[in-house]
Amino acid sequence: MTRTALALIATAVLCLTAADHAPASTLNFADYPDVWNNSTQGTLDGVGFTLSFFDGQSAGNTTINLSTSTFDSAGAASEEAATYSNGPGFSITFDQEIYDFALYLNQFRSANQGGSNQYSFTGVAGFGRDDFTLNDAFVGATKSSNAINLTESFASGILRFSDPVTVLTVFSSSLQGFPQSFTFSGNAQPVPEPTSIAFLATGGLAVGAVAVVRRRRRMHCSAGCRR
Repeated sequence: MTRTALALIATAVLCLTAADHAPASTLNFADYPDVWNNSTQGTLDGVGFTLSFFDGQSAGNTTINLSTSTFDSAGAASEEAATYSNGPGFSITFDQEIYDFALYLNQFRSANQGGSNQYSFTGVAGFGRDDFTLNDAFVGATKSSNAINLTESFASGILRFSDPVTVLTVFSSSLQGFPQSFTFSGNAQPVPEPTSIAFLATGGLAVGAVAVVRRRRRMHCSAGCRR
């Protein structure tokens, strides 16, 4: 095999290695307005959404420290967020599908803290959404089908959904005047995995390597025929 072909193959291996160790792209977090009521509009990666609270009078603006290990250092120390302290929950409705959707729960309360021992998640037409996982650093709760069951007084961490989200409703027993906060992130378009991109690149390199080898063989054959 020629040196050129070997160099192309070595470059391909480096591409795959770099992809496997590439840092995650910057996350797109929800952009909230400053005025709150029962139905508030905002944007996520340029996509409009409506955030509806069952008790809008207790909703408001706040921030969450997403730079901690509980949230996998996913965001800033003062990431914009929403808070509410009354009512059984809230619903998010997007103008189009959102990919790689993640919900960040901060200090969600158990029953002995004025909250609920279970929070359930439903999508379009009220169908349960169980296509989520809790991040490894999630504290205070475990997953059960389309819900989380609190095991401690407070629960905090990330729920990552594998399928696109258009509507998500979070429902629980009614809060009793005690605040808890959340925010969310996602993408307007599906984002290819780094390894997938690398395979496309290495595929092109492999084709190039084969072409080089074949060209060299033809040249060698032509030279031999002239002799």
